[in-house]
Amino acid sequence: MPETDTARRLLFFTALVAGLTFDRTLVGVQVDFSSGAAQQNSGCSGATAADCDLRMYEVMVESFVDGDPARDYNAGYGTSHHKGDLRGIINSLDYIKSLGMNAIWMTPIFDSHAGEPRQGGGIDLKLDATGYYTRDYFKIDPKFGSLADAQELVTKAHEKGLYVFFDGVFGHNKGNLVASPTGKLPVSSSPGVSDYSAPQTVNFYKEVATYWINQLGIDGWRLDQSYQVPPSAWRDIRSAVESASAQRAQAGQQWGTLGYMVAEDWSDAGTIANRTFGPEANPILHSAFDFPVRYAIVGVLAGEESGFSGRTQSKHPVMPVVPLQR
Repeated sequence: MPETDTARRLLFFTALVAGLTFDRTLVGVQVDFSSGAAQQNSGCSGATAADCDLRMYEVMVESFVDGDPARDYNAGYGTSHHKGDLRGIINSLDYIKSLGMNAIWMTPIFDSHAGEPRQGGGIDLKLDATGYYTRDYFKIDPKFGSLADAQELVTKAHEKGLYVFFDGVFGHNKGNLVASPTGKLPVSSSPGVSDYSAPQTVNFYKEVATYWINQLGIDGWRLDQSYQVPPSAWRDIRSAVESASAQRAQAGQQWGTLGYMVAEDWSDAGTIANRTFGPEANPILHSAFDFPVRYAIVGVLAGEESGFSGRTQSKHPVMPVVPLQR
């Protein structure tokens, strides 16, 4: 991810904004997705072509569509009704497809044991509703749906040509975790924080990462706060994911074969290159959200995070929309 690439993207985006600003006539553009990848990239060819043509629709599950009145959190951050569930996503697949999307990324849907204290004390149902503090990585949160609902979602999404990515929170949890189906448990360095110096921790999360590929046929993972997991562990987990996906492909499966993993590392380009991608000869992960471009866009459009405008990031957040591929 060279700095020059970031600069070129920023220049293009600035020119686009300027054109829309000074030419008051806005012209709709129709993209022919069937003609090939939306962005041609010399690193996106052959086996990696599908990775480079992903058009992801993110779903914050608890604040999305209410498809099952019996599956409600009724709590969460922001102004949503907080009644979203898997049935609501299933009911929305045609809409998502109609937007030109070919992939869905859902925020975590694993069981948070909602309303129970976190390790170390304290109950925060709003936090439980986000899914980012899991207690059972091998069970669907009953406030979102059932295992059958999750299977139906993945199956119907695949039938419509949509990849499905789960959100993997492998660096922290709610504590007092439920063991894996094979009896594995991670070691904690502090309450709710995974200790990757212990082999047990790596083995536990390898099982998490491959379990849902084998169980439901998901197509990969978005990796929350990937910097919490050391590069050596990511290499092991990635290898396990790629192996499980390859086995499905060898068995003639059409889906659950991509093994895509995209990292969330809120860092500068150099840090992401070193800590997320790694060297060509010994890569860590192959994809990461393009936060350097996000920072640049924020600087151009809002002057935030630089101190020049006096405004804080929280007032006008701009989130990354394009993952970078190695």
